Amino acid sequence: MFCKTAIRSSKLFVALIIVLVSSCKTAQPTNESVKVELDQPLDTDKTLLWQVSGNDLSSPSYLFGSIHVISAEDFEVGENVVKKLNQSKRLVIEMDLDNVNSLAVANASILPDNKTVKDYLNDEDYLTLETFFAEELGTPLSLFKTAYARLKPFFLQQMIYVRYLGNNTSSYEVELMDLIKEKNGEIAGLETLEEQLSFIDKMSSLEDQYQSLIKAIHEDDEQKKFLDTLIMTYQSKDIQKLYEMTISQEDFKDITNTLLDQRNLNWIPKIESFMHKGTSFIAVGAGHLGGPIGLISLLRKEGYKVEPISMD
Repeated sequence: MFCKTAIRSSKLFVALIIVLVSSCKTAQPTNESVKVELDQPLDTDKTLLWQVSGNDLSSPSYLFGSIHVISAEDFEVGENVVKKLNQSKRLVIEMDLDNVNSLAVANASILPDNKTVKDYLNDEDYLTLETFFAEELGTPLSLFKTAYARLKPFFLQQMIYVRYLGNNTSSYEVELMDLIKEKNGEIAGLETLEEQLSFIDKMSSLEDQYQSLIKAIHEDDEQKKFLDTLIMTYQSKDIQKLYEMTISQEDFKDITNTLLDQRNLNWIPKIESFMHKGTSFIAVGAGHLGGPIGLISLLRKEGYKVEPISMD
């Protein structure tokens, strides 16, 4: 997907949905204390729910691998996932929108220096993009020229991604937040939306991102198949296979440090702090769990016992 810092493959944007979040809400904190017992560990690693204990924790916490946006028909949350969330003092997700600067976020999505898509694409590629949005997404030409043409490529790609999923979609983060809100639990974030968007900006030049976007349009059928495979891998609950599938894409290897490893390393001290303040349910993109610098491995290196438990 990237060559050094440049995007080369359109599959990057499909893989991003496994490791980047899309939206969230807020809830009021609670001081309720719940005694939490340890679950019997599974004899398989094929689960998205992991129990974290030891290392002077007063109670266990939980690590859950999500996929941020999925079709409603593919969405499911196991009974034990809900139980562990209800036993938790707080839900910890990737982004903290409590104090988000909406204007700053809006500005981050807009191309710099009053530029538009035409400043980054030749006439043929621009027509390909404009036509695709008109015919496949039903975007009025006037809206594309006045609004969409000013957006950075990642945001345009997300519109295409949602098209793959259909009109009826669900978000694990939103559903989990609705559940924690019912019990007045806390909601905390590991990074701000501005920080998350900055990772995208660091990964490649806008020119290369637009070229990747055009390639994605030309490979529309292949994109859909790749997404279907990712979702099936997620549903199999095999986080190691999901991680290996993600980094096996030749171009993705070059941005693994930026997109996954560095963010995981940044999150560990924050996750530790939350867990030592009481039972926490940490829900992040499933791509962050597996691998040598995945959250499971990093927490184990810090001395925690991280065990697979049933989702049902």
